[in-house]
Amino acid sequence: MRERKARRDLVIDEAAARGLAREKVWEWACLAILRGELSVELPCHASLETRPHGWRDLIAQGAIAAASGNDLARYPWTRGIMLDPVEFGRWLDSRARGITVQPKRAVGAKAKLRKAVASFLAKKYPKGLPAGITRKAIARDFKTLTGLPVSERTISRAQGRA
Repeated sequence: MRERKARRDLVIDEAAARGLAREKVWEWACLAILRGELSVELPCHASLETRPHGWRDLIAQGAIAAASGNDLARYPWTRGIMLDPVEFGRWLDSRARGITVQPKRAVGAKAKLRKAVASFLAKKYPKGLPAGITRKAIARDFKTLTGLPVSERTISRAQGRA
């Protein structure tokens, strides 16, 4: 018999390795256990049907909690359910097929507009900004010239201020 691993650890490891949300993997795993797609080993060799309101109900409630966005890793009962890691990996491969993971967005915006505003300011005001001109007026002039809307904050950043 192959080595078994706690379902809690499998879900955490496999979700991280595949870039999937843990809550979604918890939900899928709970439903697969209830449908009999994944064979489990419960504490004290119990069955899903042991005692009224037993493991089957607990796992069903876990699926509902996971679908609501709860991470079941914080529930102690998830440590007692053992699964075969190879079987779980194959099952998750078949379940997660076709799901594309969103690439992480690069931190920060590209400074293209900020550079365009800085260039505009350097051309229009080569000796520096005259007293009394507001960022709102600069934004209006920039939009008139380029057709691109710009915020006052971007203008401030283009001037070298935060």
